Amino acid sequence: MEKATVDGEWLINSVAHALRNPIFAALLQAELLAARTVEPAAHKVYDHLRRLESTIEEMLLYGRPPEVEAHPTHIEPVLRLLAESFAEGDRGVTAQIEIQVEPKGRRALADPDALHIILERIIENAAQHTPSPHVVRVHAAARSEGVEIVVSDEGEGIAEEIQEKLFLPFFPQHKGRAGLGLAIAAKFAAAIGATIMVTSAPGSGTRVTVRLAPADS
Repeated sequence: MEKATVDGEWLINSVAHALRNPIFAALLQAELLAARTVEPAAHKVYDHLRRLESTIEEMLLYGRPPEVEAHPTHIEPVLRLLAESFAEGDRGVTAQIEIQVEPKGRRALADPDALHIILERIIENAAQHTPSPHVVRVHAAARSEGVEIVVSDEGEGIAEEIQEKLFLPFFPQHKGRAGLGLAIAAKFAAAIGATIMVTSAPGSGTRVTVRLAPADS
C-alpha cells in the first residue's frame, strides 16, 4: 500500500476518533429535545447529527485495517441478508434487490463479513442513483476464474472521465455528496483478493462487477 494511502487512512481515523465522542453527546441531547417538541428545527438537527454519526462510523471503518479471513463462502446467504436489509431501509434508502445466483449453492473465496460490507456499499450507491422504487439487480455467476457478482442499476450512468475516481475517499458519489462507501468497498475487496470493475455510460445505467477467486483455489 502506498505511503500516501496509509497516511490518508491514519488521518481519517484520527479525525473520526476526535469527533466521535462530542458528536455522540450532541446526538443524545438532540434526541431528547426532539422527543419533547414538534418543532421541525429540532428534528432536523437530530437527523443531521444522525447522518454525521453514520459518516464518522464509516470513517472509522475505512481508517482501520480490515480484519478478514478468506475461506470458502456461500454467496447466496450474503445476498439474501442484504436484500432484507435494503427492503427495511437499514442504510437510509429503501430498495428492492433482485437476486439471481447461478448455480445455486455457489461458493467463492471470501470473508462473509467483508463481502457483506463490499456489496452493501455498492448496492447502496446503485440504489441512490436509481429512480424510485430503487430496483437494483444482483447477478452472481460461476466463471472459470471464480465467481462474478454483478450489481446493475438503471440510473443516470457515470461519465467515463470520473469512473476511475469513484473509489477515492470522499469523492462525490451521489448528487454532489462526498462519501466513503465505495472507498471502503475497494479496501475490503483488496483485503480478500477480490477486484471491482465499473462499466457505465451517461444515460445507460451502471454495472459494478466484483470478481472473487474460486473456493478451491
